[in-house]
Amino acid sequence: NNPMIKVPSIGQIYNYLQQVRDKSGKLNMDFGELYKWCTANDKIPTDEDEAFVVNYQIRIDASEDTGINRHIPIDEENFRIVVTTKRLLRLATEARVLQADATYKLNWHGFPVLIVGFSDANRVFHPIAMATTTKEESYDFQFIFYSIQLGRQNIVLPELVNVSLLADGAN
Repeated sequence: NNPMIKVPSIGQIYNYLQQVRDKSGKLNMDFGELYKWCTANDKIPTDEDEAFVVNYQIRIDASEDTGINRHIPIDEENFRIVVTTKRLLRLATEARVLQADATYKLNWHGFPVLIVGFSDANRVFHPIAMATTTKEESYDFQFIFYSIQLGRQNIVLPELVNVSLLADGAN
């Protein structure tokens, strides 16, 4: 409703996205490239609002064992990536009920994007982390919640305690 903001048309958005795709070249990524991207983006930035990979698992085949989070199973040719910011991890302190769900309208290369956050007393949703995984199963959500705790630990915040989970009927 703000006349100072010019909202682009759907055609302008499609044109912009096509320009981005043309500049980036190859759109598909193999597991090696995905691993390189994760390792290049897993450092905790100084900027509160700069996104970083808080945790990831990439398994190309059963013979590769990275040793990361061995207690959370991952099958052949699977991956899990959790992205957040320092500000969002701090905001999680206020959460009493975490909401987690996957969306297939928003996806990455056909894989679901999972969003974790909480709603405040005014019914405003506050995201904490975004993840993408090859599946949407209990171990994937377990990995995401573990990653949120790990991220908080890495920026010297206390562990989230007494937090409930609100989720749909996903496995």
